[in-house]
Amino acid sequence: MTATKGRGATGDDTRGDTVAAVVRQWQAVHPDLDTGPMEIIGRVNRCAALLQQAEDAPLRRAGLSRPEFDLLGALRRTGHELTPANWPARPSPPGPPSPSGSSSSPNAAWSSAAATPGTAASPICA
Repeated sequence: MTATKGRGATGDDTRGDTVAAVVRQWQAVHPDLDTGPMEIIGRVNRCAALLQQAEDAPLRRAGLSRPEFDLLGALRRTGHELTPANWPARPSPPGPPSPSGSSSSPNAAWSSAAATPGTAASPICA
């Protein structure tokens, strides 16, 4: 499925298309290269990026980033007040071995501090 210059895999005119420009560059260097899959995946990725931008626009207007929105949603879904001490336990991914030979994760210090009795536990979500 080799595309011709200026035409995408579907035959549409794509001269103003970013993916088409990249394909033309590849074809100039490697004219025998099958760029059909590159065109399809490139356009699917471009569509996904445009959809993500449209989805994130209301969050930006509200002053939130996607990770902040996801965290607030997770906290709200619990239906009750959460503090670091009573967050649901979740196994941390294994990290590289420490110099002492034990495995650690980037969240290990946070996890142990949150689970330590007597630490300050202010409500995060009411």
